[in-house]
Amino acid sequence: MFSSLVFAAVLTISPMPTIQAQAQQASSDDPVTEIEDVVVTGQRLRALVDNFVGEVAAPAGAGRGLARWRASLCVGVVNFRSDVGQYLADKVSDEARALGLDAGEPGCRPSVIIVGTDDGAGLTRDWVNTRPNAFHTGIGAMTRSRAALRKIQEGDAPVRWWHVSIPMDTHSGQAAIRLPGEENAPQIATSSASRLRSQVVDYLARVVIVVDVTKLDDITLEQLADYVSLIALAQVDPQGDVSGFNTVLNVFEDTASVTGLTEWDRGYLAALYGLDASHVRPGHQAGAMAASLERERRTAGRRDGAALED
Repeated sequence: MFSSLVFAAVLTISPMPTIQAQAQQASSDDPVTEIEDVVVTGQRLRALVDNFVGEVAAPAGAGRGLARWRASLCVGVVNFRSDVGQYLADKVSDEARALGLDAGEPGCRPSVIIVGTDDGAGLTRDWVNTRPNAFHTGIGAMTRSRAALRKIQEGDAPVRWWHVSIPMDTHSGQAAIRLPGEENAPQIATSSASRLRSQVVDYLARVVIVVDVTKLDDITLEQLADYVSLIALAQVDPQGDVSGFNTVLNVFEDTASVTGLTEWDRGYLAALYGLDASHVRPGHQAGAMAASLERERRTAGRRDGAALED
């Protein structure tokens, strides 16, 4: 699908310098303020985790599950200098392998495409107008709404993205819906009846990520690579409010403090890829993910020998 895309110019951007941390040492004459230990209760932590999952997750629509890559993905990078593009592709691929996925070798057909441009909104609008079926298939089970598609063509976001997923029959490995161009709907042979579980599971099929290189400001190449890795591996809501969390999704608002993928981000991905996606109701999936992430955050707190923090 992407082989027909032609880009007239290749942008050349150099890896940005790493932010230098500046250590500050207080004078012995400065007043000392003692802060009591902070204890986050289990109820408080679970509320935080539920909120994080709710703000980050962006399934294809009402009634759809949280999609992830089934077994493999292939990363393609366009309009970046070769060494920069290779770094981005390698980083996403490495994070995918860490989750148990296979990453395609050079020359594979891209299922994740990262495009550099000096006009993110303009390129996205042109792309949607030229190849609308690549973004909205006309099947509600595969993408978010047309309103969401309009939003990614507007504004001045430094990075914008779009996910396409497919409900699949886990027994046959085939699509569980009629895909565009097909005449007949697939037949699902159910092996067992259950109100709580289903053999139809949502998997990612394609992710498009547009990076406006004129709006990266002080972002380093490493920070950008971590940011796009999370987006490439999970359906992330561009309008989600994660300002109260330590996540790479805040890197454009807090460049100095957010250095890359955080424990919240890695815990979220681990929960997503460890999820029993056969739960019929998406709410059950989100609850199971939240429970997994809560356990991870508690374990991290004990491992660090510190109180759990939000």
